[in-house]
Amino acid sequence: MEKVLNQILTEMKTLNQRASNLEQGQQTLAEGQKELVEGQQRLTQNQQALTESQQRLTQNQQTLAEGQQRLNEKYETLTQNQKALVDGQEKMRQELKYIWDDIKKIDSRLTNQEQETFILKRMK
Repeated sequence: MEKVLNQILTEMKTLNQRASNLEQGQQTLAEGQKELVEGQQRLTQNQQALTESQQRLTQNQQTLAEGQQRLNEKYETLTQNQKALVDGQEKMRQELKYIWDDIKKIDSRLTNQEQETFILKRMK
């Protein structure tokens, strides 16, 4: 009977050891699961931060695109204004040519009148 009791005791010890091993395994699994949950939370937070950064980048890109559009519009306006200035200069040159021609005619008439006046004075 003692032998049977020793076997039962040995089996009980084995079962207790197994139960202890199961408890330790369960605790290790629980700790691993806790670490996984924390890792998942960190990943979720990082993903949220990346999403927010992407939104800011998208907004900044929109701002840059709007600024580029304004610059293009201002460039177009400047180009038109420069063309208007060049056209105005060309018109002014043409007008100055006419004015210069008129000055030459007036000078020629004045010279002729001076000559006629000189001749008339000599005839008196």
